Amino acid sequence: MYFGSNPVWTGGHAAAGATAPGTNWFLAEGATGSFFTTFVLIANPGDQPAEITLTFYPEFGLPVTRTDVVAPGQRMTRNIALEDASLASAAVATRVTSTQPVIVERSQYWGSPTWVESHNSVGVPHASREWVPAESRVTVGVTGAEDGLVPELTDETFGTLIQSTQPIIVERSLYWNVNGVIWAAGTNATAAPTLH
Repeated sequence: MYFGSNPVWTGGHAAAGATAPGTNWFLAEGATGSFFTTFVLIANPGDQPAEITLTFYPEFGLPVTRTDVVAPGQRMTRNIALEDASLASAAVATRVTSTQPVIVERSQYWGSPTWVESHNSVGVPHASREWVPAESRVTVGVTGAEDGLVPELTDETFGTLIQSTQPIIVERSLYWNVNGVIWAAGTNATAAPTLH
C-alpha cells in the first residue's frame, strides 16, 4: 500500500500474508489519537456470511466489544478510534473472532496534519507464552537500572526471547526521525512463537 501525492508516494507499507483463514485473530499493536490512525481489516474469502466480534483492549480502561457481519467475498475496514470514545486516543490491542474463517490484519498510519508513513501486520491465530522477534535495535542512550532497561544494549542490534506466565501476543515496532521529521519512518513485525 502506497499513499501521498507530493512527492508521489510519500509513505507506504507491506506485510506477509496469512497462511490460511481462521476464526480467531490477535493484533498486539495499535494506537489512535492526533498522531496515529489505526485500522483493523477483515476479509471473508468464503461463500457464507461471517459474523465477527471485535474486542479492543486499551492499555488503560475496560475492553470494548463490537459485532458486525462481513458478507461472502467481501472485506471490512474498521477505524479503531471511531469504535468508542474510550478508544479515540489510546494504545490498543485487538482480538477478532468469527463464525466463518476470515483473514485479519492491522494498518497503522501516522503523522500530523497528514500521514507521513505507515506499517501493517497480519494477525496471529493464537497467543503463546514464548515469542522471538528476530531483530531488535536500541539507538538511544539507556541509563538507570531503575527503568529495568539494559545499558549494555545501547547502539546494538540483537535478538530477543520473550517469555510470559500467560499466553500473550508480541509485535515489534520501530520508529525513527529523518531530516528533522519526527518518526518520518517506521516498521512493524509480528514475533514468531517458539515451537515446543
